[in-house]
Amino acid sequence: MWVRPDVVSCGAACANTILSREPDNYEITIYQGNILAFVGGHGNTVTTTSGAAVSIGTWQNIIVSRASGVVTIYIDNTTPAQSTAGTVSGTMDNSSYALHLGIRPGGAHPMNGSVSDIVVWKRAITALERADIHSAGAG
Repeated sequence: MWVRPDVVSCGAACANTILSREPDNYEITIYQGNILAFVGGHGNTVTTTSGAAVSIGTWQNIIVSRASGVVTIYIDNTTPAQSTAGTVSGTMDNSSYALHLGIRPGGAHPMNGSVSDIVVWKRAITALERADIHSAGAG
């Protein structure tokens, strides 16, 4: 997916939700200038922080991948973060839970900016696929 935030840090009480599927599944959020990925699978949750600043007003390619239970964040096809708090086991729930774009369920933490080209894959994509997505650009 591509994101262009208008705000990247707005205090401890807010975040820019890019994508959310709850309960207990996954969320990708900009919080205090970093990408946070909360990835769960039936009670297991791992939080990964990108550690790389997200820029205001600039389109950036964000990919969050889960392979063999390890969560990895890619920003503009680089790898600033992998989960270190453990691994996520089990399968992601494909039931009737709603997928929320740009907001959390109930309207909390709306995205301040733009989001484009959101894709949710059933598998971890390859390095070549990540490079192709990044080189294609937003739009």
